[in-house]
Amino acid sequence: MSKLRISVVISVIIFILAGTCFSQNLAGDVLTAQEPVLSENAADDIPENGTEIISRNWISSVSCYKNTYGEIKLVDVSGQSFSKAVQVKTAKQPKNIYDLGITIPVIKPVKMGDVILAVFYARTVDSSLQDKKARVEFVFEQSKSPWEKSIMVTVGPEKTWKKYYIPFKAAMDYVKIPAHISLRMGYKPQNIEIGGIEFFNYGKDMDIGKLPYTKMTYDGRETGAPWRKAALERIEKYRKAEMNLQVTDKNGKPVSGAEVDVKLVKHDFAFGTAVDSSYITGNRKDMSYSKRYRDEVKKLFNMVVIENDMKWPNWENSDKKACKSTVEWLKENGLRLRGHNLIWDDWQYLPSDLKRKQNDRNYIRKRINEHLKEEAGYFKGKLVEWDVVNEPLSCKNIRNMLGDREMTQWYKEVRRIDPSARLYLNEWGLEGYEYSGRLDDFIKLLDGQLKNGAPIDAIGIQGHFEADPPSPEAFLK
Repeated sequence: MSKLRISVVISVIIFILAGTCFSQNLAGDVLTAQEPVLSENAADDIPENGTEIISRNWISSVSCYKNTYGEIKLVDVSGQSFSKAVQVKTAKQPKNIYDLGITIPVIKPVKMGDVILAVFYARTVDSSLQDKKARVEFVFEQSKSPWEKSIMVTVGPEKTWKKYYIPFKAAMDYVKIPAHISLRMGYKPQNIEIGGIEFFNYGKDMDIGKLPYTKMTYDGRETGAPWRKAALERIEKYRKAEMNLQVTDKNGKPVSGAEVDVKLVKHDFAFGTAVDSSYITGNRKDMSYSKRYRDEVKKLFNMVVIENDMKWPNWENSDKKACKSTVEWLKENGLRLRGHNLIWDDWQYLPSDLKRKQNDRNYIRKRINEHLKEEAGYFKGKLVEWDVVNEPLSCKNIRNMLGDREMTQWYKEVRRIDPSARLYLNEWGLEGYEYSGRLDDFIKLLDGQLKNGAPIDAIGIQGHFEADPPSPEAFLK
């Protein structure tokens, strides 16, 4: 009897120290198992020289976060090379995808440029999404702030177990701040199981192209997908027009039966990219890359957004030389400029004095008006579009104090300063409305702004498409 009591106490202590989140009646099942989760390291398709960077018994080190939105538990698995899996059942959709999920610590240092292979299995138990597939977002990141990431991939498995291979390169050193794997499942109600997780580090010398990978696809990608017919009809209607050409000789007389070859030199449809101004200006150590960078931008695109330099703190705290030089280069090469962004209403994306003075409403209003006048005024006539407000659904520190009508005034002020620029309300996650639930909230906010008189001309959809994007039909809907 005493031995049994000692065994139970030890199991509970290990359960607490490990930080695992399974219910206590499962703790002994998880932690007292002597056999590790079966490794697939011997599989023919995985090179053998990789170093495992998570525990083979990774289930014992799992941590959960905010599982108030659902249930996270351990389940038995049969017919696979692993005997246990984590089941995550979302009962209520949280505000953010990362509000429900699990993390697994990386137990060995990872250096920038290391080639990593992630291997895991997943299957859908149930899903309320339109395609009946549950979703999991896989993230390799720092285990604490600033949460710098190397990869984010979303997958949607079928109801049978599917094995995923995801090779990637570490974007930074994970030494001072170790890495962890985050599996995020804060979608609409669903039930998903994940097991057989392994991570291998092959160092910097491995050719990533030699590692196995899972080719991702999406519904509607096939050649005969129903949406394609309607898309071609829209192209004919909206993207094409008849043009009459008159061919004349040197005396201006019409030439009958002339053969004309037409080559499209530049199209009017905006097709753009984000650019790093240091590459455009050549203000980097690797100067040779800058020329190729500029050449590719000119060849492939006709519109550009500068990635960071026009954001309020960056604009205000720099000498602006690189940004201004980039703007001049864009003008010289006939590339249109999209402004991003004037107000990103979260303390971490605003100048630091605004947070310090957050209780002084007059100070906040004055700073914003001065900023809009200065930056929007400088770019007047130099750009065609402005993201006046960025990510309003989750970033609203100032609006929480001053109300949504304050945002209306920002748009009115920018319209007054630069009447020719198209003004956008920019947001992420709208294209994934089937499983993120953000679209309804965005439409409600937009409708309110328009009713208040905000001169919003268009919406910006950030389009962070990952490995499992919504189908074209869902996107169009």
